[in-house]
Amino acid sequence: MKKNILILLFLAIVLNGFSQKKSVVSHAIESIKKGQLSSKSINKVINNISSSGLENIVQFANDSLIENKTSAYILISLVARTTTDLNLKEKCIDVFIDGLSNNETVIAARCADIITEYSKDILTQSQIKSIYNVAVALRVKKPEIIKYIGYIGGEESVRALNNIVKTDSLITNIEKWNLKLALAKCGETTELDYCLNKVKSIPVNDDVVYELLPDLVYTGQRKAIDYLVDILLSNEKNCNSANVEIDQKILCGYRVMEFLACVIVDFPINFDDSGELATDDYVASLKQCREWINQNRNSYIIKADSYSPAECY
Repeated sequence: MKKNILILLFLAIVLNGFSQKKSVVSHAIESIKKGQLSSKSINKVINNISSSGLENIVQFANDSLIENKTSAYILISLVARTTTDLNLKEKCIDVFIDGLSNNETVIAARCADIITEYSKDILTQSQIKSIYNVAVALRVKKPEIIKYIGYIGGEESVRALNNIVKTDSLITNIEKWNLKLALAKCGETTELDYCLNKVKSIPVNDDVVYELLPDLVYTGQRKAIDYLVDILLSNEKNCNSANVEIDQKILCGYRVMEFLACVIVDFPINFDDSGELATDDYVASLKQCREWINQNRNSYIIKADSYSPAECY
């Protein structure tokens, strides 16, 4: 009789602990839906789940209500960013990789965005392989994931990207462009030359500066950055002013200056806390940058590899 009472007591403690964990997660999910989640609540979630306890949040991620799903993925991303438990962080990343194949477009897109926040150095080989497999299997090739594979780099990434090109006959022109960019980032010179020549074939204007130059910056390759340097030094006025009241064309170098500040080590102009270039005089700053480039044209250093060297813009 005493043994049965002890067993029941033990089960009650276990179930109560499980209920408390679920209650903490439920409260956090509701707080997210109301836009009221605090850092204290996140820490409470982390303190109440072990690596296996992530299942309590995943249950909401598998809910039929899209509101619960999106809130669960937000919570998992917050846990992953906050926790110092590497095992828990790894399990969170596994959830995001699985989410890439989610039938809900908004969930799959959010998971793609979240994955690109992580350094490739914290991924396991199993996770990298899973990302390759998902990229090949998905009909719509998410640009973030294609470019992330380019960021991972190495022979396996090159094989995975080329495999997509060879096996998917329905690939779109935009998808093909992103694949070539990713291969260029991997160091494939043929693909880099293709991308660079495509951009160079279009006269420099606002569309090129805002839509295509970021792609070249993404590759992190010197030949691509050199082209931005050429535009910085050019005296051709092909871009519109940010001031709509000014109807005159301006030098495109003013915008390119921001790209180069992100990607070149010790560039003379940097960013302030608001993310804007730390200057009140763009004319003087452009002059300063040109002088610096002329002195360091052959020796400037591109910042260490990341998902995008220009991720500050």
